[in-house]
Amino acid sequence: MLKTRALSVVVTVGALLSSCSLWKDNSLFTPDGSQPISQRVSTEEFQRTIEPQILRYVDEVASRTSSVIQHDGYSSLSACNEEGAWVLHSQMYVTASLDEEELLQLGEQILVPLGFTDITDSSEDGLVALSWFNPLTGGFVGLGASDGSMRFHYQSSCLPSDGSTTKPMQFVPERPEDHPQTYEPDFWGAQS
Repeated sequence: MLKTRALSVVVTVGALLSSCSLWKDNSLFTPDGSQPISQRVSTEEFQRTIEPQILRYVDEVASRTSSVIQHDGYSSLSACNEEGAWVLHSQMYVTASLDEEELLQLGEQILVPLGFTDITDSSEDGLVALSWFNPLTGGFVGLGASDGSMRFHYQSSCLPSDGSTTKPMQFVPERPEDHPQTYEPDFWGAQS
């Protein structure tokens, strides 16, 4: 029953995080952000400066729980409707989880200074579902945690290119490389 409920929360969080718009505080909230795309940080600069800071969150959770980070899937860049704008989708990171309060405090220290200031807490019945959205430039950082493990994913919004990459779907050389897929669901089931 708990496993079925955990799967339900993960599916709900995934749908929530991938939707184009969400209801938040009785107003329509769009993860695309209020700032015009042309005035946002470039996708290349996001990869160089913001992405490594987001990854500090996962590293810190793993450090505090003395756990190994497992990886699921691969990062990608996809085109937006606006010419020359791109969305970065991260690979999934899986690690042991902290309690909800500590996850929120860590988000306050690491994610809020990056502009991810709109926090949605959809947690219930011991299942944690947290999202941090950037209302100005768009994008989100989200996690779901249950049965002792945490799945973490982030996505930029539509960001312009500064032209420093020669191919539109090319990551910058300075970007932290994706790790090979190492996620083993049975490992986390054995830990609970």
